[in-house]
Amino acid sequence: RMTVYLKGCPLRCTWCHSPESQARAAETEQVRKTRLVSRPRRVRRRLPVAFVDLEPGQFSMGSPETEAGRGEEERLHEVILTRGFQLQTTLVTQAQWAALLKQNPSSFDGLERPVERVTWFDAVAYCNAFSEACGLEPAYVLTSVDGRPGEEGFFAKVMWKGLDCPGYRLPTEAEWEYACRAGTTTALNNGKNLTSEKGKCVNLDQVAWYNNNSGSGIIVIPGDLI
Repeated sequence: RMTVYLKGCPLRCTWCHSPESQARAAETEQVRKTRLVSRPRRVRRRLPVAFVDLEPGQFSMGSPETEAGRGEEERLHEVILTRGFQLQTTLVTQAQWAALLKQNPSSFDGLERPVERVTWFDAVAYCNAFSEACGLEPAYVLTSVDGRPGEEGFFAKVMWKGLDCPGYRLPTEAEWEYACRAGTTTALNNGKNLTSEKGKCVNLDQVAWYNNNSGSGIIVIPGDLI
């Protein structure tokens, strides 16, 4: 199947809020609203970031059996998200990664390009570093750490503190698809379907970068989306 980078839409961070955590959220509301102002100037200058609010809702996760490009594991089922959350408006850039972790593992150099060649373990370490830079409690506990984030072989035992922790975390699979679908039920979030599973697709060109429209490279993220 094709690997695509969604335009305007994985390493992303998310922040969760819920009725159970309203008291705690109220205490951190000022911190959350002034992330770009309250953190150290060095981090603020080198880590431009914006988030979008997503309200609780219900959607059809997966895909119908007749959809082109469908994977066998994409069983169509209804999902209800009872908690709202925030999602970064772009993929994490190499500039954002380097500002916090002081190195860049990417193959396609460019500070405004998405960071790549990172593992799940690297991603949770980045989320923790982002939380600490913003004065928030980290969402993950890392133990038995071997190596450094972004370097080959980095590994750690990871425990997630749960939805009530105010720190940044990775979105769940359901949250990610809910956000990407943007209310649509089609294969693409512009209300259209794939016209080709392997070759160039004019409908996919409108919403994503992939091999057939990017020159097999990684595209710079537009600054007005960050």
